[in-house]
Amino acid sequence: MSSIKGCELEIQLDGSVKAKTHPSLFNRAVDYYEGDVERAMELYGVSLTDEFKELGIKNPTLQQLITFSNQLKRESPLTNQDIQSLIDITLSNRKEYEIQDKFVEAFTVEGNFGIREDQLRKSGLFTEEQILDFLDMEDTSSLQELYYKLNEYTGSIENVETPFKLVDEEGNVVNPDLVVADMLKNYAGLTTKKEIMDKADQIADDIVLSNPELVPAILEEVSNKEAAVTYVYDKNSEEVAKKASNDLRVSLEQSLDINQDFSGLLRQLDFLINLPIEVYAYDLPTVQLYLESLEKQLGHYGIDIKNISDTATNKSYNDFQDFITSFYNFIYDVSSRDGASTNESIEEFVNIYNNYFDVKPDYVNTFITKSRNNGVSMVIENTNAAEEKLFEEKGVVNMRDNVYKKVKRNKSYEELLNILQANPSLFPSEVFTTKVSEENKDINKKDIDNYLSAGIEDYSENTNADIYKELRAYKLILGSETFNKKSEANVDTVMDIDIDPKKFLSAFVKETFSDPNLSKIFYISPNGLESKVTIGEYTNRYLQNYLSAGMYRGLKQYAAISGNASLKGLIETPVESPTINDGVLRDFYANNLETLPEFKGEVTLKDNALLTDLDNNDFIKFRGELYEKVRDGVYGKVELRNQEGYAEYNLSKPIVSSSITQDNSIRDISESENVKPQVRRVVINKDSNIEFC
Repeated sequence: MSSIKGCELEIQLDGSVKAKTHPSLFNRAVDYYEGDVERAMELYGVSLTDEFKELGIKNPTLQQLITFSNQLKRESPLTNQDIQSLIDITLSNRKEYEIQDKFVEAFTVEGNFGIREDQLRKSGLFTEEQILDFLDMEDTSSLQELYYKLNEYTGSIENVETPFKLVDEEGNVVNPDLVVADMLKNYAGLTTKKEIMDKADQIADDIVLSNPELVPAILEEVSNKEAAVTYVYDKNSEEVAKKASNDLRVSLEQSLDINQDFSGLLRQLDFLINLPIEVYAYDLPTVQLYLESLEKQLGHYGIDIKNISDTATNKSYNDFQDFITSFYNFIYDVSSRDGASTNESIEEFVNIYNNYFDVKPDYVNTFITKSRNNGVSMVIENTNAAEEKLFEEKGVVNMRDNVYKKVKRNKSYEELLNILQANPSLFPSEVFTTKVSEENKDINKKDIDNYLSAGIEDYSENTNADIYKELRAYKLILGSETFNKKSEANVDTVMDIDIDPKKFLSAFVKETFSDPNLSKIFYISPNGLESKVTIGEYTNRYLQNYLSAGMYRGLKQYAAISGNASLKGLIETPVESPTINDGVLRDFYANNLETLPEFKGEVTLKDNALLTDLDNNDFIKFRGELYEKVRDGVYGKVELRNQEGYAEYNLSKPIVSSSITQDNSIRDISESENVKPQVRRVVINKDSNIEFC
């Protein structure tokens, strides 16, 4: 595009500007922009471009010039960030389809971009506060640019429906999912407007106090919820510990990429270790500048250590040296791949870090549906098959998903059978082989015992049968939703996975350092990447619009194989529907082995091969392990990755030597098959004999 030549515009003695080629056109442009000469010059310059001259217009009008200028602006493609801007502007308590058309209509004045109060209000898209902001805007260039891009956009955009449309002090839209998270934290369990307002006054919640119209929406979110302290079960130590969202040790262990080149970081830390005390004492501002630079670099390594520079003003030289030295030792051991030394140095570093920055654990609460039972609810994650162990050692009963109740195990198994025998409505009728009565009490209790024993064959040989039956008795009495719960897994929801979860986690953590909004959403727990909020439509759309396509797809895949409940909102629909082939089925059954019945028939076990002539299925479960058919009558054991914390994915088909074939040594391992009766929904027994802790 050509620029305005120096001789095209002349400054007159009175200070006015005169155009040489189209003087009247320039004057009209000045009038159009209400005396803003610079903007008039920019518009007038369009008439001198080669592109405009090619139109062959000898005496252009102002409207022709504006139209052509707008056309140039329209050529800029609509970006994902533009879409997010539109979503932020049009957040509403109702769903709007093709929101881009309604937005363009609201800002179209006489065929071009313009702002008219009555028109904005008529559109119904904006709050009164927004309308006032639009009218007071001194610079509307970003709004105009979005307008012209949308004017040419041929796709369809939906807004996000939410009652919580709030802006921060800088005028930026606050993620509604974050708002809901704060409301749950502050008001969970409250059931009336008065309770909400009283609590808001108590904690000085200006948002609620200034917007009482939000209370009905708040009540809808919080009235049926309660906070449950969240614990994590460590399979290695077999201990249960409170879950914190700011555990540096966990973050480093889970997400630090140890294969990075740390030599540059070590040199900088060594420089600080050798920093003379005089420099620290008398030239602290210079030291702080160096530390600010170090903070930024740490983000590239995936290490989140903030406020080193600010904290230095309140720390002695010796404290500073202790911190930097322990940091150096940790990084040195990581780079040298010395596992034993790394464990020791991370222990030292984390302790010094927590003291240096005065870090207090930020414990995580999970907000669950209010329980109908007595007793305190808690959430215990990472349990999997550890239910019996947790019950035996901690006295907790899994009521639903990861929600547990702690009970006093002060009833013998015989006493539990008596309670159950007195409540026959808890059982399907087919459980009992004879009429339930006092005369048949012993027979009834035997039937119940058989019922409680059902399914134990699907557990390991080390399962304690007595503990197993006792736990099931408590579950049945308390109305646990996990009693005989069947898997809801469906192969149609399986994703094609092409990421390494550990590598992805390291990359994503680095991504969070460049976008503060991501840090508000995600944190690192013993389970890997977790979300602090319930991931709703807004968060999903934000992630899709601000992450690269590859990173967003990887995030959805990570959510799927991590199994973390907090990331569920990312995988309500799969990234893509997979082609159902042996590979997809192999991964599916490896992660949902409970969907396969235990194979009972005649087999021969040889190495990792299972031989049988009684089953033609492609996949079978035998002794709690997955086998896949490699040829008729020959099954190979599917080898699992056993990568702690992640689902199995992209597993290889087993290979069995061609020399291994069926023979006549097939042995009978079948047992009498017990029919597992189905449990129907019943009224929860409120027997007062069960004591909660």
